[in-house]
Amino acid sequence: FPQVRLPENFEKDLAKGTQGNPLFLNEILRKMVLDQKIYLSGQQWVIMPLEEGYLPRSLEEMVKKKIADLDEESRQLLYQAATFGEDVPLSLLTGSSEKNEAKVLESVDQAVAQGLLRSDFQINDEAIRFLGKRILETIYETIEPNQKQELHGRIGNYQEVLYHQHLLPSPVTLVYHFQRSAN
Repeated sequence: FPQVRLPENFEKDLAKGTQGNPLFLNEILRKMVLDQKIYLSGQQWVIMPLEEGYLPRSLEEMVKKKIADLDEESRQLLYQAATFGEDVPLSLLTGSSEKNEAKVLESVDQAVAQGLLRSDFQINDEAIRFLGKRILETIYETIEPNQKQELHGRIGNYQEVLYHQHLLPSPVTLVYHFQRSAN
């Protein structure tokens, strides 16, 4: 933020609140921009003083709030993406969710806007990635145990079909998901 005007003790408050975690600091700055606590006034950036209790106590608290801000369908797709792991091809997420691609893309866009995911186009598919391993872990930990089993079972069943059609090179991912499912 060139030529930024900072409130008193702002850097100390951020350093204390984030404990030097760059991912947490990035998420706090994103939140501040979205909440209009950081804005551009003419040629100068302005950072508003923060009221007591504005800063979340942890990255996990911030991620849980972002999950809660998603609509139910987007939250369920986010949980399914987290069940796949750190990154997932959009085609696998769409196929295993049994939702149309437009709805999946809309949900992914919501999660991207919340700062939970990013989307990168690769050779012949779009890859959905979590912005950090801790974000993925927090989301996965949020899923109820029965729902985790159901999601792993759904993904395992879908990948089993792909494997039998010779579209999945190895059964290793099937084993992973079926071991974590009720099947």
